[in-house]
Amino acid sequence: SGASKNRDAIIQEFNKSERGPLIVQMACSEGYDLSSGNLMIFYSNSFSYKDRVQMEGRIYRQGQERKVTYTDFICPGTIDEEVINNLAQKKDFNIELYSQTHKA
Repeated sequence: SGASKNRDAIIQEFNKSERGPLIVQMACSEGYDLSSGNLMIFYSNSFSYKDRVQMEGRIYRQGQERKVTYTDFICPGTIDEEVINNLAQKKDFNIELYSQTHKA
């Protein structure tokens, strides 16, 4: 989290060894390479699709062959469920927009 005093050292240690799942919050959305992880559990999403893509990019690098899994921890009937539904709509919109702008 942002409260960690030695975040860079913690991340370097994480990347040196095989670890269990990586449980993330918004503090992991930008700038850190956590690509030694292969399971990311989200427990607090923002409404920003960009932030979600950035967080997913912490453990996945283009061209890698190792399987990566993303899981959302959601309690039914809560705002978390609405956030995930909203993010899914934004993902669909981005896919459609990208496919429309890149047609020959």
